[in-house]
Amino acid sequence: MAGTPKSIISYDRDLPEIEGRDPSAEPDCYLSKVEGADEFEVIAGRRPSQMLLVNRLRDAVGAWRKAGYEGASNTTRELFRWWFFEAEGTIEPPFALYWGQREAIETLAYLVEVERASDVRTLIERFAEIRTTSVLDDAVTFETDMEGNRFAQIPRENLSPARIGLPPEGLARFAAKMATGSGKTLVMALVIVWSYFHARRELGSPLSTNFLVLAPNVIVFERLKVDFANGHVFRDKPLIPPGWSFDMKVILRGESTEPGGGGNLFVTNIDQLHANDSDWTPANAVEALLGRKPAGNAATQGRSVLDRLRNLDRLVVLNDEAHHVHDNALQWNQVLLALHRKLPHGLAAWIDFSATPRFQNGGHFPWIICDYPLAQAVEDRIVKAPMILHMVDKPGPEHVTGAEVIDKYGEWVVAGVQRLDAHAAAFKAIPGTKPVMFVMCENIPHADRIGAWLTGQSSGFGLKPEEVLVIHTDTHGEVRKADLEDLRESARDIDLATSPVRVVVSVMVLREGWDVRNVTVVLGLRPGTAEAKILPEQAVGRGLRLMRELGPEDRQVLEVLGTPGFESFVRELEGEGVCIPTKNKPPLPPITIQAVAERIAFDIAIPHTGATIRRSYFRLGDFQPAETEPAFNIGDIARSRAQHLSVEHGTVGTTHDDLVVQRQRPMLAAALVTRIVSKTETAAGLTGAFAQLYPLIRTYLARRCFGEPVDLDAETVRMFLADPLNQDRVAGLLARCLGALTAESQPLELTGSSILLSATVPYLWRRQHTVCDKTIFNYVATFNPFETQFGEFLAEQPDVLRFAALAEHFTRFWVEYLKPSGALGRYFPDWVVVQGSEGGEVNWIIETKGRVWDGTDQKDAAIRYWCEQVTDLSGDPWSYMRVDQSVFKPERIASFGDLVAVVAGHNAESDQQLLFEPGNDS
Repeated sequence: MAGTPKSIISYDRDLPEIEGRDPSAEPDCYLSKVEGADEFEVIAGRRPSQMLLVNRLRDAVGAWRKAGYEGASNTTRELFRWWFFEAEGTIEPPFALYWGQREAIETLAYLVEVERASDVRTLIERFAEIRTTSVLDDAVTFETDMEGNRFAQIPRENLSPARIGLPPEGLARFAAKMATGSGKTLVMALVIVWSYFHARRELGSPLSTNFLVLAPNVIVFERLKVDFANGHVFRDKPLIPPGWSFDMKVILRGESTEPGGGGNLFVTNIDQLHANDSDWTPANAVEALLGRKPAGNAATQGRSVLDRLRNLDRLVVLNDEAHHVHDNALQWNQVLLALHRKLPHGLAAWIDFSATPRFQNGGHFPWIICDYPLAQAVEDRIVKAPMILHMVDKPGPEHVTGAEVIDKYGEWVVAGVQRLDAHAAAFKAIPGTKPVMFVMCENIPHADRIGAWLTGQSSGFGLKPEEVLVIHTDTHGEVRKADLEDLRESARDIDLATSPVRVVVSVMVLREGWDVRNVTVVLGLRPGTAEAKILPEQAVGRGLRLMRELGPEDRQVLEVLGTPGFESFVRELEGEGVCIPTKNKPPLPPITIQAVAERIAFDIAIPHTGATIRRSYFRLGDFQPAETEPAFNIGDIARSRAQHLSVEHGTVGTTHDDLVVQRQRPMLAAALVTRIVSKTETAAGLTGAFAQLYPLIRTYLARRCFGEPVDLDAETVRMFLADPLNQDRVAGLLARCLGALTAESQPLELTGSSILLSATVPYLWRRQHTVCDKTIFNYVATFNPFETQFGEFLAEQPDVLRFAALAEHFTRFWVEYLKPSGALGRYFPDWVVVQGSEGGEVNWIIETKGRVWDGTDQKDAAIRYWCEQVTDLSGDPWSYMRVDQSVFKPERIASFGDLVAVVAGHNAESDQQLLFEPGNDS
């Protein structure tokens, strides 16, 4: 569109925009993608919300706004007049709320003052909008179980109703759905100011002057601390009208300050809230009445956060990044509910803030009262516009081991660095800007290898070690405690021009709190088959915030590239209205591979057999814990008990003290054993074996795991076993032992008719391919240049009568094998070849290997066993050969028979089992 802002990075066409869009005004149109095209159109009206309450609430609040906030208190009217009309121009740059921020505080005030909403059920009954075509499912129904827990049955289109737990009756709980980068923290500050003055100035106010701002982790707390410490946000922004007295005591995580008689704002993270009561039970009736006795010198140590909160009269809870509240059984959630019951007037309000306020099953909270989606934030240009760059035409790798990372993901990494370099060149003329690339990996070994490769000389990227920051997170996206301090420093400094960091490599994704503005490239190295543990908005969320150095005339873009699975994952945002253009070359159309009638002479029949391995759960009783190798030494326990810190003077560097920081007390032994048993069962691929495994593994942990017996109830032992890495080590060792013990080879049986390649169902293929004679298929499916070369070699050999690429599962042939982890897997060989010889036809199963990975020997053994058994059963010779790329020299080989001889010679020299021919032990 003419007159729209231009991107610093040059693209072949302008990004879709709504010309003249003012982010402080109510939206009156929105962008929509044209079905079946990479084009966008402008739709009149406001984008409808998919949230249960929002559309009807928008209408009600809009009418209330037009009526001059009829029914609102004088406090609310005066604050709204100041915030929305008079505060602008009082500071530089000019202060103006985004529409989403204004609508959030307006909606909350409307519900409290006009609707007097204090119960989620009443809220749903009043404003729920059911979007379903079913005549029967057109209303929300409610039920209460025998313990008094309340639920709502919410109809869904073409799905069974969602059964959602509701807060207790009388608890005013609301949620604000606001896109990353749209200013949730400022809305929290508005809520605090409004509630504070309302409670002070309005007789009978249901609100409070006491507040608890909760963060899900320390990283989010650090971000909140910047705004709330010493009341910065209230002084830096014109939130307090002139002449109004705002007496707010801010108490941060770790501070022992006692609450005052005016207003109190506690800012902490969830762990600090519930850690106080996590392992304590009252020892007697006095403790049950008065609470826990303070440890040490109470005068200097101070009371816990909970103890101080419990003495307040009423409290407003503001929960940041509230997608962490999806489980009502969470301990901290129970602590807040207990606070609501204990305080004289309970929680005045509980307000959740999140870009993705969802339950674990993906459903949104039914108490969402306002919706400012990412699509609107992009159109308002208050965040970067995500754009997918499709630069690598290859399938996403699956089941990638640590040793395969560079080989499997290298092309995407190269593409990402190329884009980063292009951004660096484009932003070079703008002072203070420094583009950063964010790389998302699947696990710690992947992140470490990618980080090392980026700075290694072999890659040729020219990145220095200090320019690449590797951050490890756990499976929930939380930063490891050992990395917290480094991350805090880098999060503060990475946007500075003086920071050397250009690439951040992370395990999974830093879900929230790490708000670096200079990220302009997100690279997703996740296999397409991986179960998504994050939401699409979280995947791009860390790169959405705008660079401060650019002005409104510059359109800021976040380039997203990665595996096909990651691209598709991010493109799910289009379902929520986000217009995501795809640039550069589109993916090549797939080819259809099928058997051809004119080539029926090259058909091959492969014997169809039963399983070669089965699980024998009876063998679990043969497991001998005392004879299994230890996982650790007894001395490992003591070394892990505490973390030693040296205290140094910040200026002169002299050491003043050595501290020992003890870890928090771990869970009980039974719970730890349960977790290790579950991990072992999963790693070994065992099902329904928990009851059998539990006593065996408990015995192993108590008597053998550390080389000598230990007391599992001892706190030092529990602390050691609470470490997930230690749990994984034990589970991995036991899984290998138990997997091998219960894997029972069994004689093969020929079952039914053979697998005819001519009966293969036509399939789509997006990988490499070639065209060859002597095969029944129109194309030869291959994965890499080596396989393509090998297929063309087979077609040229005079003693190869016919052959075929087996293309994994498409041709329906596989052999079971025991993985190194102890689990059972399916091995799909690469080729089947029929060789002509003086003694008749010889059938070959062939594996071509560019590299030998963990598990190759197990696959070799499984297919050798299959060939031996099938030869005896059918009377037809079936042989196996593994052709490594290092051995395959086609220019020196005159026939397939010559290749067999070369591999046989290498087999003898290397003492490997690369070749199996029936009746020939070589």
